[in-house]
Amino acid sequence: MKREDGKWIHQGILYSNPERAALSFYESQGYIGAYCEGRALFLLYKTMMLGFLYSINTFNDRNDAIRRYFEAQCSIHSDKEEQFIQALEWANEILIVNNFNEIYEDDFVRSVHPGLTGEILVEIFRASGKEMLTDIFKIFFSDPYKYRSGWPDLTLAKDNKLYFVEVKTTDALHEAQFNVINEIIKPLELSFSVTMLVPEFEGRQ
Repeated sequence: MKREDGKWIHQGILYSNPERAALSFYESQGYIGAYCEGRALFLLYKTMMLGFLYSINTFNDRNDAIRRYFEAQCSIHSDKEEQFIQALEWANEILIVNNFNEIYEDDFVRSVHPGLTGEILVEIFRASGKEMLTDIFKIFFSDPYKYRSGWPDLTLAKDNKLYFVEVKTTDALHEAQFNVINEIIKPLELSFSVTMLVPEFEGRQ
């Protein structure tokens, strides 16, 4: 993959970060997905249970339920694990799309969860399945702030299978990433790989 003036190039298009360039490569291979680390998964959960999150919102404010970080809502309502899981079980694709359209109108949400669409979340939902999403959620819910970071850069779906890909250029995996890998990805046998981007060319063409 080529690089020019700090930007990565794939199929003639310049990207400001390697994660977005890597996603472009995977998209060219038939994958659909997101480059905002675990935020894609967190937003999927929020779309699956927005009504519930609003019903338990401390301020009885739907906008607050939309804007507040998912990990914060899980932490605030740590005594309601079973209700969270029940909300997940009730979710369907129509609900996900409708809630996404409402949630993603918010400028703050778009800034935190860039590059997402209702179609992407539905594909991740299909590829994961409710059972796997519930298993991931249970571990995440046990310590939301521990598992808020460290997720692989790319969350991908293809042929109804879920894939996590970490994109690296020169840096190594850090502690938060090992937490997610060793305590969520490995125990649940999720597909995980590391893609190393090596510049073919630096400087101006």
